[in-house]
Amino acid sequence: MSSSNICIYSINQTEQNIQFPSYGSFKLIKPIGEGNFSQIFLARKMESDQNENSNDLNYAIKIFKKFQLERDDEGMEYPKEIVFTEICELHMLQRIKRIDESPYLVKILDWSIDRKDFHTNVLMESMPYDLRDYFANDAHYQQLDENLLKRIAYQILSGLSALHKKRIIHFDIKPENILFDPVKKLAKITDFTHSQYITYDSDKKNLECGGTYTYMPIEGLLKIKKYSFKYDIWSLGCILFELICRDIPFKGRDANKVFINILDFFGLNKNLVTNLNIYGIKFEKSNVINYIKLHKKINISNDKFYDLLQRMLCIDPDCRISADEALKHPYFVDIFCLK
Repeated sequence: MSSSNICIYSINQTEQNIQFPSYGSFKLIKPIGEGNFSQIFLARKMESDQNENSNDLNYAIKIFKKFQLERDDEGMEYPKEIVFTEICELHMLQRIKRIDESPYLVKILDWSIDRKDFHTNVLMESMPYDLRDYFANDAHYQQLDENLLKRIAYQILSGLSALHKKRIIHFDIKPENILFDPVKKLAKITDFTHSQYITYDSDKKNLECGGTYTYMPIEGLLKIKKYSFKYDIWSLGCILFELICRDIPFKGRDANKVFINILDFFGLNKNLVTNLNIYGIKFEKSNVINYIKLHKKINISNDKFYDLLQRMLCIDPDCRISADEALKHPYFVDIFCLK
């Protein structure tokens, strides 16, 4: 069949009930997120309607929406093979589901295939906010202090450590992909659309990173291909910068603009930074740290935080701190004493 006979199958939102093998039937409440290949809905277990105000009874259902259908000359539609991006993400979600030792990764609970509409549905736990939404509110931002910042940083690092131990790079750590429960003071990593499993010979592969330019390290912006787990650490450093200053550190509408802004922050010459030499870049003191000290919106009394952040926002990936190293940093020595 010609390409003109291929159409995109979208979600029929009138189909309100979704069945899962192990968890039963769920009712879709409202859409809460959308990507190129899926849509996410807030959902509630059918028999829980009487407890309408309990957030603990809410779930999230991710519905993969892009299926190719082939239409014959008589107008009959036949589902084509699931698109490659969906297969990759489902495999990744299966890997994530098996990482049960970390409370800082959003839990993947179950999945099912709608045989009528050919949707693949993934049932996940739900949390009330993401970091972007929550701290964009002025009243909420006033609640952010050094202790809460430390707790959030530690939880995200713990989630990244669990991913990295299973040889998974997230590739899209940003505020929208960190779910947050302000009552429990709990942060969890979500959205594994761009995540990749890295084999031991990954340096021989042409890996493709996805994600968001403003949170990408230079190796991602330059598409150097030789990626490490420390890719995610740079992104977390950008989140911490943003939480403290209420401003995105390295802005830009495209990869080149973000790249230039990073170099400006670090006082580096563009002509001296190439695919070949980012692994040798050394500097005595990051201008990023100086900027934060001048523009911070919350009080940071512990200078060990700045040392940790500087080790995260390190251009040379080989010199950048790892998740496990960061968890052992002196900044977190009192983490379990925080209320």
